[in-house]
Amino acid sequence: MKSFLAKICSWCPWCIFERACPHLFRSTFFKKLKKICPFCRAYERERKQRVEENHAVYEKRMKCYKEQGLAVEKVNEFIIHCAGNFSEPILDVGTGRGYFAVALARTGVNLTTIDISKEQQLTAKLNADYFTVLNNIRFLIRKAHYSGFKKNSFNTIFCVNAVHHFGKPYMVIDELVSLLKVNGKMILADMDENGLRIIDRIHATEGKKHKKAGVTINDIEKYLTDMPGIILSRNEEHNEIVLTIEKK
Repeated sequence: MKSFLAKICSWCPWCIFERACPHLFRSTFFKKLKKICPFCRAYERERKQRVEENHAVYEKRMKCYKEQGLAVEKVNEFIIHCAGNFSEPILDVGTGRGYFAVALARTGVNLTTIDISKEQQLTAKLNADYFTVLNNIRFLIRKAHYSGFKKNSFNTIFCVNAVHHFGKPYMVIDELVSLLKVNGKMILADMDENGLRIIDRIHATEGKKHKKAGVTINDIEKYLTDMPGIILSRNEEHNEIVLTIEKK
């Protein structure tokens, strides 16, 4: 529950704008103003508390993944390695809790990430805040199969561990290919059968069910193989299948 002072800061139009566009408020004057403002100070205390509490949950979940045989950090490193050289603008599709978006931002790049879940993106923002990359990531609520971006908007597109969730997977792929610039690169990654079984077990221990739409990364690979103007390569490691697609 937010304190009264923190609530005032959360309602303040100036502060809302500052949090949405932090790059416009980097002067010493604004930094000093935030330090002496009682509303901003109360908000900052509660923000830090939320970030720390969320990170404790993050650490617990990472430990659970590792005990089950899934090393998330190694998976993310492997995916980024498979991408090779890539450039901005970058789109990440399927934010989830932000594990990959944060890992990508920690390499020093800026990116836009989309998801249909506000709740998941709130968690992702807390994770990004903890690892000090919140300003590197633009979070948007968008549908993957109808993103609203213009065609040929991105040099690089990542979609990690989301394919098995998509209800309209082939529409998503068509949309992402259209968003990719010529000579751009798209990296589609998802867990293999063993990786999915691990996630199923983890969800079961939490009293949840891991929802899957039925389409696998292998199905998507077959779909892309028949698509003109696409060069496709495949890598596998750490229970992860990574498809690297170049648009010609």
